[in-house]
Amino acid sequence: MKQLLILFTVFSLSPVVASAAPSYAAFEKACREQLEGHKKAKEVCACMSRNFAIKKLDDRQVRLLTELYRGVEHGAVDNGENNALFEFEEDVAMLCLKNQRAVIKP
Repeated sequence: MKQLLILFTVFSLSPVVASAAPSYAAFEKACREQLEGHKKAKEVCACMSRNFAIKKLDDRQVRLLTELYRGVEHGAVDNGENNALFEFEEDVAMLCLKNQRAVIKP
């Protein structure tokens, strides 16, 4: 419940993030499916989603990460913007695997 309140607060404060709210939910679901069997999958994925919202990832970015978690291949992956996004995702994933309550700086 506390996580929902945090996400609601972040989404309501940012119109960019609010428009991407369904994408964040889809990412979290894909993340949990990817981490199936990990004892902290739900917490790790909530942590990642929360930190993506803090960094105000837009709908396109969140959808791209969701598709990546679902195993969808992209031909346009090798561009600088996407590479930076994927590096950020890796950093957040490592942070959240270590500490599911981690919060990055905006």
